[in-house]
Amino acid sequence: MILQFLYLAILALFAAFFLARTIYRLHFHPLSRFPGPKLTAATGLVEIYHDVVRGGKFLWEMEKMHETYGPIVRITPHEIHIKDSSYYDSIYTNSKKLNKDPNFVGLFGSPQSMIATVDHAHHRFRRGILASFFSKRSITALTRRSAAFAAFAALTTDIITHYSYGESFGFLDSESFRSEVRVAIMETEELDHITRLFPFVLTVMRPCYGGGCDDTELGAGVMDGGVTLAQLEQLPYLTGVVNEAQRLSHGLVIRSPRVSPTEALMYKNYSIPPGNPLAMSSYFVHMDPTLFPDPTVFNPDRWIEATKRGDNLTRFITAFSKGTRQCVGINLGYAKLYLTLAYFAIFFDYELHETTEENITVARDRGVPFLEKGHLMVKAKVVKVLRNPYAA
Repeated sequence: MILQFLYLAILALFAAFFLARTIYRLHFHPLSRFPGPKLTAATGLVEIYHDVVRGGKFLWEMEKMHETYGPIVRITPHEIHIKDSSYYDSIYTNSKKLNKDPNFVGLFGSPQSMIATVDHAHHRFRRGILASFFSKRSITALTRRSAAFAAFAALTTDIITHYSYGESFGFLDSESFRSEVRVAIMETEELDHITRLFPFVLTVMRPCYGGGCDDTELGAGVMDGGVTLAQLEQLPYLTGVVNEAQRLSHGLVIRSPRVSPTEALMYKNYSIPPGNPLAMSSYFVHMDPTLFPDPTVFNPDRWIEATKRGDNLTRFITAFSKGTRQCVGINLGYAKLYLTLAYFAIFFDYELHETTEENITVARDRGVPFLEKGHLMVKAKVVKVLRNPYAA
């Protein structure tokens, strides 16, 4: 009898706790006056259901919320999301020195890394150590021609490792072009929507991580010459292709919340209290029909037309994020795109192969964009060799 009473008392305490917490979140929480569904304001289980059970679908639930409640929505008990492309810079290039949300960086599985650094000042210090090696000047000076016969995943790994460590991992020499680094990253990406909510999953699944090469000098690999990056960047259509590729590949589709430690942030008539995460999603910016008419259409000409009109559409490309938290490798990333696309065009005539719209339609948010099943993937078949790549 006493044991039964104890169980009932414990259940009653839990029930009272959850009831009190729900009442607080709905009526007394600093975000209680913001628009949004009562259920998402009361519990984080909604996000867990759509991202964990349904597999990365919360992004589209957020879109439905915005359709119902407007551009600013309380999407979880503690977080505000804004869907307004013109406001993106106010969060991610803000001069108020915003921090990352500590509850969001667990998905990276590397708490001491630069990308997972929460504090703005600490991140700035860490980034400063590497920034000069990835500056536009450094990348331009060391850029080599990308092999036109390379498989993209292997190419990416070999270029980055050659530049960063002075020694390529040599995945292009593999008959299958298999990049073990890429495979490992892809396997981890499939769990990003879970590890963000439950960071311990990475610890359980991968108790031992590679240590890297701490004593290796960045930029040790000297690249040879060829067509210069500066020349390629002057080609309007190629630039349009690169920009459109960035827009439709999205980079990270997962939102990246920022937290103002001391000052309130303003959005129109709303004041977001300090200490509460505020986020936007690159996916919504890239697919904004007011900026990019027919946003699902790959149209490089839109960038040429925008330039003629004097519109700076590139400020809405957020695939590498923006501001002080922008990916340190952005210049290397763009260099790879320009050079690889240019040399593919020079050496080969090719056409799409076994690729439909379904192969590039984002359907799941697992940190990076996923299809309903698998990764985004485009296949091409060489129909004619225009020049011998080995003689280049």
